[in-house]
Amino acid sequence: MKRRKILKRLEKVETILSQILESCNSCEPGTQQLLEEATEAAVRARTAVAKQARPPQKKTSSPTPEPQPSVAEADERSSLVPAKKRVAAKRKSVQSETTSAAVVNAGQSSSRTA
Repeated sequence: MKRRKILKRLEKVETILSQILESCNSCEPGTQQLLEEATEAAVRARTAVAKQARPPQKKTSSPTPEPQPSVAEADERSSLVPAKKRVAAKRKSVQSETTSAAVVNAGQSSSRTA
């Protein structure tokens, strides 16, 4: 568990125990003594956790940025993009034409057999 979470929980325990101790004035002396000891133990635990040295954090090396492409490379890449889009669009239109033609041909052949 993380230190911060442990400290928060111990603080809540201490608060709850002190509230119970305040509201339980008419309790037996043995019960009050146990509640006081529990409150003191929570305080000691909280101070012990707070004093603990933080574990050393791992140094994360920042990744080295990749070098920027030269202007010629960037121009070459940008000229390829529209060409690739055109080829993809052409393939898509050819595929849609062949599938629509196949559907029309299938409809005609079924009407001939009927």
